[in-house]
Amino acid sequence: MSNEMSERIRLLREHFGYSQKYAAEQLNISPQAYSHYENNRRIPDVDMLYKLSIFYGVSMEFLVTGQKEELTPIQALLKRDVQSLTDQEISQLRIFVEFIKFHRPRSSNS
Repeated sequence: MSNEMSERIRLLREHFGYSQKYAAEQLNISPQAYSHYENNRRIPDVDMLYKLSIFYGVSMEFLVTGQKEELTPIQALLKRDVQSLTDQEISQLRIFVEFIKFHRPRSSNS
């Protein structure tokens, strides 16, 4: 992992005023595991990057590259709302989104 990514994770936590222990609890990992992400001793896997991005309200791309994404107001609202969901609720939400996409009207040229 790059020093820059571990630094971004640390800066985000500090920005929100969270302790490492609190962040670890919210992410369902040990404080030691969380510390390893901030101290460049462990690379977050894709699932953990996703959880970190939801927890801190940033994109996975931002965590990895530092590039900020531009969100529409509705995207920002949805992203914030998802932060409070459990893993099971997120899975259910993803199924529901796929259901909506499957049942949307088809255009005549598709």
